Amino acid sequence: MPLTSAEFTAEVLDWTQWWNTEHRLADLAGRTPIEAWHADPTPLSDIPEAALWGLTLEDDGRVRKLSSHGVRWRGRDYVGAWMSGQAGRSVRIRHMPHHDHEIEICDLAGRHLGTAHLADAATPEQLDELRRTRTARARRLPEETKKAEALRRQRFAPATTPTPAQRNGRRHGSRSRSGTHRGIRQRHGRLGPARPHP
Repeated sequence: MPLTSAEFTAEVLDWTQWWNTEHRLADLAGRTPIEAWHADPTPLSDIPEAALWGLTLEDDGRVRKLSSHGVRWRGRDYVGAWMSGQAGRSVRIRHMPHHDHEIEICDLAGRHLGTAHLADAATPEQLDELRRTRTARARRLPEETKKAEALRRQRFAPATTPTPAQRNGRRHGSRSRSGTHRGIRQRHGRLGPARPHP
C-alpha cells in the first residue's frame, strides 16, 4: 500500500537517524557516521542562511515582468503585498519542485525580493495584507505625483539670469564668429573680389 507524504517523511527520518547514530561501518573503523564526523579535524566554514535558501530551489531561466496582477507562472497568477508599485519590473522565479502554492521572486542579479502566493489559493490574511498595501500605495500616489511635478517645474523653470557658464559661452561664441568673418574678409582682400557664378 502506498505511503502518504507524512508517513514517507517519517520513515526517511527514522532511517537517517539509525544510519547516522547506530549503524557502525567497517570503512569507518567500526564507528558510526556521527562519531566519524565529530572526530574529523577538518575546519568548517559556516555559510549564512540567506545564502543557502536558494540552493534547493529550481529556476527555469526565464525573465518575467511584474504586473498589477502579480507575476504569471505556469498559467497562474502569484501575488505578494511587497509587489505593490513595482509593475513592469523584470524578475526571475525560483520554486520548490512539486510545491506550486508559493514561489520566490528574485531580481535579475539573483537577489531575493520576496515570496509570492498563488492568487486563487491565498489565505484571507495574505489577501488582507495585499489590500492594505495597495490602499496605502494609492493614498501615497497623489502626494508623490505632486512632489514629482514640483521638482519638474523647478528643474525646467525659465532662467531669468544667465549662469557664469552661459555668459562665458556667449562671449566665446561671439569671438569665434567675428574671427571667422575677419578671416573671410582677409582672404577675399588677398584674392580679389569674388567672381559671379556663371
